[in-house]
Amino acid sequence: MFDKFTTVSPHNNAPVRCSRRQWSGHIVANHPEMAGHEDAVERTIREPLAVYRSDVDRRRHVFYRPLRLPPPLDLGYLRVVVEYSGESSGRLRGWVVTAFPVIGPKKGEVLIWPER
Repeated sequence: MFDKFTTVSPHNNAPVRCSRRQWSGHIVANHPEMAGHEDAVERTIREPLAVYRSDVDRRRHVFYRPLRLPPPLDLGYLRVVVEYSGESSGRLRGWVVTAFPVIGPKKGEVLIWPER
């Protein structure tokens, strides 16, 4: 399986990958407005405005960064969900689960970066 991109998040220095299968088979299939915005997703992971812990799964971190899309999709932010594994072995790594535009962080998510 080839990667669409691989990058590193500043909040934990772990590599994060997005496979071509995940990009086209899930992200663009479910959120067609994301087609052609791979660079924005990668940049959101590499240079996030904020990172939250998911309220659904503790292994998932949610990255936010401002994003401009044409109306009516211009909601303000790009939300990228990354799931991590390997923490117990000391080889933390992540993969992109999904990405789509949102108005802001979801209620119940806990800010983990930047630290307050």
